[in-house]
Amino acid sequence: MNEKMRSVQNELVMSKIQVLKALGFELRKDMKILDFGCGDGEIVQGLLELGYDAQGVDIMESSALDSSYYKQIEMNPYRIPYDDNTFDYVFSTSVFEHVQNTEEALKEIYRVLKPGGISTHCMPSRFRAKEPHIGVPFGGLCHSDAWLRMWAALGVRNEFQTGLPAKEVYERNKGYFRDCLNYMSYSKFKKKVVSVFGNINIYKWKHIKYMPGGAVKLGKKFPIPGYGYLLFAFREWNIYMKK
Repeated sequence: MNEKMRSVQNELVMSKIQVLKALGFELRKDMKILDFGCGDGEIVQGLLELGYDAQGVDIMESSALDSSYYKQIEMNPYRIPYDDNTFDYVFSTSVFEHVQNTEEALKEIYRVLKPGGISTHCMPSRFRAKEPHIGVPFGGLCHSDAWLRMWAALGVRNEFQTGLPAKEVYERNKGYFRDCLNYMSYSKFKKKVVSVFGNINIYKWKHIKYMPGGAVKLGKKFPIPGYGYLLFAFREWNIYMKK
């Protein structure tokens, strides 16, 4: 891992710890932590290096994490491969916009979370000016064939599409939206969360200000009333639930 990646990793890890403290939840070293949708496990690795008891799960067959700290989510039936009431803290970072079976995922998170435990999740808002995975303007809100074709023709590409013809970019983006993205309205998502946890809470500015990113730094420099809600509506959802 290069220095830039390590710096980003450390910033993400510390922001998790600071936000939890702002929420009134002290993350102790004896607590068990689960990163739901951990990817290559950068955040898990960062937590481990700080002495926390962290694990990661994902639908991928492998991870950069040692197998002692990583397990693959079982798909049929859908199951996080841990016992009931195992973790004090379960979190995800830019995961739920990909989850196709939202209710099943929430039920599994609730099942493995200990009574009194907390679960935090951040995901891009569907009103974001640029969809973060494929780069299409307002792609989370509008991804009709005509919209995707237009931006492909205008040369919009993500880092993996450089040099590709417009038709191939359109087909890739269409397939990605169909198979890998599941943007929904907050009211719909909230209903699903409340049906499982019985509660849902939005980070307020006093919590968000500990998070990384240029938008947060801008809000610190130029305080605007309601800035936290603007970030929530147009950039990123940040929610937490308690069991």
